[in-house]
Amino acid sequence: MIKIKEFRYALCLLFFVLLLTGCAGANKYTNQISGFSFNVYKNQKVDEDENGDVIVMLSDKVTVAVTSGDASAYADEEYLFELSKKELNLRSGAFESTYNNTLFVSKLMDYLFADSEHAYTVYGVREATFNTYDAWIANVLSKEDDVNATVYICVENGRSYFICIYIKDQNNNRHDYDKIINEFIKSFQIEEIQEVE
Repeated sequence: MIKIKEFRYALCLLFFVLLLTGCAGANKYTNQISGFSFNVYKNQKVDEDENGDVIVMLSDKVTVAVTSGDASAYADEEYLFELSKKELNLRSGAFESTYNNTLFVSKLMDYLFADSEHAYTVYGVREATFNTYDAWIANVLSKEDDVNATVYICVENGRSYFICIYIKDQNNNRHDYDKIINEFIKSFQIEEIQEVE
């Protein structure tokens, strides 16, 4: 008799936990224009403009900016005829003089942050992964040291993706936000955009 009561109690507890998890669970945000998606939780906000650029407020201290564009103009022309759009990524060989070149990526990142009012310095440009995608990563510091960032550049399906994760805190506190940032990165997916005929 006691075992049946314990079983019912455990079942009720499990149901309650599942109910709470479902209420606090994530919704999937999908960007049809640029072909990416990620999980968004109830307390997070997403703003999208008409070009498909996105600002995500992960918390009051962490903001993510995602922008994407056609990368085929930066590809070696011969590869555009040999490979499908789905095959145009950092490892395809099509971007050896541009997106898969340390000097080009370093200059590009410097250019992206050159006009900032925060006087950003880009450092540590290196190869990495963003979720499962080949990427470049760099750290960004502001002169005031009250804002820092990490920027990723991926090329998938013939599109470039710039993902910049801003932390409104001092650089030495950046690891305090690893959990929320890693959850976002793990949920980020890139999909091929279906061409409309």
